[in-house]
Amino acid sequence: MKTKTVLRHYFLIIVMTMLNACEPNTIPSHQTSEVNVTNPTQTFIPDTSPTTIPHIVILTPEINTRLPICTFPLQQTAIVESPPEKYTFDEPKVVFTDELQPEIVDWLPDSQNVIIMPKTLIDLGLNGYEETIELFNPETQETQIYAIRRDGEGMPAWNPELNAIIYPNTKIIVNDTDILKSKFFSQLKISYGNPNATQLLADDLLAHSITVKPDGSQIVYYKNDKELVNKFFSRTIFDGSLQVEKLISVNFVQNEIYSVNTYETVWRLGTSQMFFYSTVSPTDQTILFDINYGQPPCTISFNGWVYYARWSPNGRYLAVIKSASSHNSLWADFNLSVLDGLTGNFYNIDSKKVGPIEMKDCCRHIIGDFSWAPDNRHLIVKGTATFTGSSVPKSVDKLYLVDFISGDVVEIFPSHEFYIGWWGTGLAWSPDGLKLLANCPTEEQGRLCLISVERTIKP
Repeated sequence: MKTKTVLRHYFLIIVMTMLNACEPNTIPSHQTSEVNVTNPTQTFIPDTSPTTIPHIVILTPEINTRLPICTFPLQQTAIVESPPEKYTFDEPKVVFTDELQPEIVDWLPDSQNVIIMPKTLIDLGLNGYEETIELFNPETQETQIYAIRRDGEGMPAWNPELNAIIYPNTKIIVNDTDILKSKFFSQLKISYGNPNATQLLADDLLAHSITVKPDGSQIVYYKNDKELVNKFFSRTIFDGSLQVEKLISVNFVQNEIYSVNTYETVWRLGTSQMFFYSTVSPTDQTILFDINYGQPPCTISFNGWVYYARWSPNGRYLAVIKSASSHNSLWADFNLSVLDGLTGNFYNIDSKKVGPIEMKDCCRHIIGDFSWAPDNRHLIVKGTATFTGSSVPKSVDKLYLVDFISGDVVEIFPSHEFYIGWWGTGLAWSPDGLKLLANCPTEEQGRLCLISVERTIKP
């Protein structure tokens, strides 16, 4: 099972790259969104931007060369640091089994339920596999289905203000065995817990891309408007109700070098800033801009292809999985890099440090997933070592606790193996810091493992 899914992962990268070149508005990218992290009270660097939302800001062709480099400290950056903690992990306990490996999205703010996405081998044509979006309680093992759709539609997000799941979905107009003759478009939907009574929020999304502000007060997405120009739209939530759709202050023109449909977005916690990165093109820029105040966008160079990104719980640090250089091949290593939004410093963790010592020099090394600890200093990292070449021997996937400031890396469960599928879908640390959920399949079946965590303040 693990080998097949890893191969499927590489195949998807190739297919997405080719298809985005010929049909950029019809191929869904695998979207990930920040959800469910409660941001503690912090002291922030004052934001000098205006307090009112300006008129539309068009990213004009003049900036197509390169955006300006971001300066530090970033606006709205937390100054106060959390005290470092010590973590002790209990043995993994299998809490979910299925024929195929489900994907993990994230914990809800209550630290009791997790959004997961099991899939079934139904309809292998254009409609793909069937996938459900469910709330799963690992301790009681109870599940509730919120939506049913085709596999690969993009990541859903929990909205705590609505107590609902926001998710992208594809509506197929013409189903043809030749994908280039088929017609379909992306939709944005909301489910309050009944998959048969979902609400349509928007049609004609680009690349299934949505971003939910972590506090649930805003939903942002980009789509084609009536004039067929790619624009950003926002739905705010006030007093538990969705407000009218509004055009917001950033517009990516369709013919710009960084086509908006290749980007994924992650909201910076406790701020109105969004970070954009492309999982399709290693040459596209990584972009930071303020979605509400209209500050000019800027770029942050990680000296490599950023393939997955998450902000720390206090919004100060940005951790990314990246290739070793900007000239990346599909067989390159992927490392971990953490940016300090206060100082502009980078902390780098080589992927060779998260793999068996005996495989250090023989294999390709990938950091395939990570999840932040509550102390904003540690991360649980899932690393893999795998052979490259014509044969595909069994890869080795392990969990590690990483202190990115000191560079210390500790293997948590030497006798257990875990799993890397799609970046960001195999691991989640609960907001209260007391539980981990991880993919832990066998060759015969998909499984989820619950790991209890004890946390104490370091002296």
